[in-house]
Amino acid sequence: MFESAKIPRICLAVCWLVFLSQLCEAQSSLPLDLSKSSRRKQQVDAEAERSVPRPNIILINLDDADVDLFAEDILAGYLPNIRQLASDGLRFTNCHVVTPLCGPSRTCLLRGQHAHRTGIKTNVASGPMNNGYTGAYQKFKQLGYEQEHLGVWMQRAGYRTMMIGKYLHGRMNPIDVPGWDDLHICFGGNYYATSRYATRFPKAERRRATAPTDYRTVVETDEAVGMIEEQHRRNGESGIVQPFFLYIAPLAPHKPAGKTQMVQRDYRELGKEIRLQETPDFNEADVSDKPPHLRAPTLSAESVKSMHEEFRLRVLATKSVDDMVGRIRQVLEKTQLAQNTFIFFTSDHGYQLGHNRMIAKKVPYHRNTVVPMFVVGPGVVSGVADHLLAHIDLVPTFLEIAGGSASIELDGKSWSSLFSNPPESPDGLFRSNLLIQNWEAKSQLGSLIPASYASLRMPHEIFTQWSNGEREYYDLALDPYQLNNRFSDLSKEQVIEFENRLRALKRGSKLPVVTLDCPELISRNTSITGVAEDDDSIVKVEVSVQDQARDRYWAKGKWSPSQVWTEAELANPRGLISNWQAWVDFSEIENNGSIKVVARSQNAEGIFSQPVIGQYSVDAIEPTTEIRVPQNGAEVKSPFIVFGVCGDNAEMRGVELELKDMGLNQYWNGTSWTKDKATFFKRVVQERWHVELKARAGSYRVTAKSLDRAGNYDTSPEVREFKVK
Repeated sequence: MFESAKIPRICLAVCWLVFLSQLCEAQSSLPLDLSKSSRRKQQVDAEAERSVPRPNIILINLDDADVDLFAEDILAGYLPNIRQLASDGLRFTNCHVVTPLCGPSRTCLLRGQHAHRTGIKTNVASGPMNNGYTGAYQKFKQLGYEQEHLGVWMQRAGYRTMMIGKYLHGRMNPIDVPGWDDLHICFGGNYYATSRYATRFPKAERRRATAPTDYRTVVETDEAVGMIEEQHRRNGESGIVQPFFLYIAPLAPHKPAGKTQMVQRDYRELGKEIRLQETPDFNEADVSDKPPHLRAPTLSAESVKSMHEEFRLRVLATKSVDDMVGRIRQVLEKTQLAQNTFIFFTSDHGYQLGHNRMIAKKVPYHRNTVVPMFVVGPGVVSGVADHLLAHIDLVPTFLEIAGGSASIELDGKSWSSLFSNPPESPDGLFRSNLLIQNWEAKSQLGSLIPASYASLRMPHEIFTQWSNGEREYYDLALDPYQLNNRFSDLSKEQVIEFENRLRALKRGSKLPVVTLDCPELISRNTSITGVAEDDDSIVKVEVSVQDQARDRYWAKGKWSPSQVWTEAELANPRGLISNWQAWVDFSEIENNGSIKVVARSQNAEGIFSQPVIGQYSVDAIEPTTEIRVPQNGAEVKSPFIVFGVCGDNAEMRGVELELKDMGLNQYWNGTSWTKDKATFFKRVVQERWHVELKARAGSYRVTAKSLDRAGNYDTSPEVREFKVK
């Protein structure tokens, strides 16, 4: 009986082997390029075979969050959940973004590369602050980055990917954004009535604005909790534990667009005692050591007061993020996912509120580039570490945790090895140098100031090469607030060493490059300008300027019938990045005359850049300015208003004003009174402008001249003399 029962089993086994053999032959004849869905299914199936599921990863990336927001008194008083997060895990105190500007920094995060390699160097595709560079989501898509970024790589590693909040700057169609299984993108800069696109809603409801009473961060928190709960339910129903990667990018604590509400309704009356800590760099007493373009005027008492209030609002906007952190950790505990989930808490860059007299971002000072970096998760010990880390390290760190890989060469490196041993890394110093760059101009008190540079960040030193030829060096061990620029103390050998380190870090870019940053309309007295950069040094920029109406070219101070390359003046010769300008006499060009400019740069190896071509029209018409209030000889009460209008055939930029206290012989610089002769700039809205100011009783004189988009000033400025009672 035993032997006879054995025969059908053997036959069955033989039949099964034959079937498997045929199946393998059939599969071997299939093309190797499996579809995305097939690859994804194999990855998810492979996950089921693992005895220990791979960890989930949550990244919370704030907007404009400076480290002062997470000082102990603020954490203890207003941010208990973030405080607990920082206490439970590792707090890295020396983590920096490589470009302290929203859009470029977020692209660097998604690609794990420096901005000189991504090519996304500005927030918007074009504009007066771009210096001829470009950026925004349109460029991201044009370069094919939609198909190769962190979300895509995490999907390929078998993760379910989720994205909530602010993605990238610029217009985009969110219906098809590769790399994200669940998407909840919020558009614009408002905290209430936010336009958004959410894939978890029925198709008819995916693209709509939130209710006027719905606070953006609360809506995003609801989405985050919902996505985690849904993924937990899916895993339970399928029996397959698929890990998730959740990227949350709140707007907080970024200032809102316009004059809309920034703080959640429940928190608006809190924190009346909150004040920005006035450290020695706040409203810095003496900025004579700084490059001239960074020597902002002393902040007025009114400006200081507004800084304190802005800081209070930033804290309270972050309090809603604190609620988010608390609710996320609660749902992780409820679903029993907490022990196998990493949470990374950081920001796209830092922020200055009057420190070194600077406001906002873009400059290479410590407060602009350093960001909070708190990490909790499996195997992460609690403590504080000061390794020099970069925001772009997050991509390789996540991929190492996930067991995935990138399809491109990354500039960052994983620091997951520090989770269990933060005091030191296996090879000693984790990183000795970091390259920090910016290309976009900076708005300060209504004016644009240069802000293009290459900066070498070391663990406790900063060396910066500005595109206008200026240099800065700070030793933070001796001067933590960057009060004394010690560049002049460096030896020639030290400068060469620092600049060679910069060159080494910038390798791998498609350089040299050159830009043109003239407006489409140029005035008769406008220089042709732009920026050139290289991973070694720029030695020359050449331009060809053609008067197309008369088919002639500018050469050596005169117009010539044949094309000639004219060498431009470099502001930072042999630097990695340099402004350049070429003066051309357009006085003979008629209004609306057409000018064609071709520019190219050359590096130390003799290699020329690809030429760039600009097409411009000459605006030969000056704008006009009129002061309507006060009238000449008028007596007014304080605070008084100066109101005027301006006109032109082209778009206006603004009006330059000189306001003088005749009795004290002082000038208003936009924030305070000074003995030094000063002017300030006001933007024009629908050809109107005004200034409102408190002042002592006395005699005053105001002079106004308008500036149009082409760069033409009113050569007959308006002047009014009046008295304040």
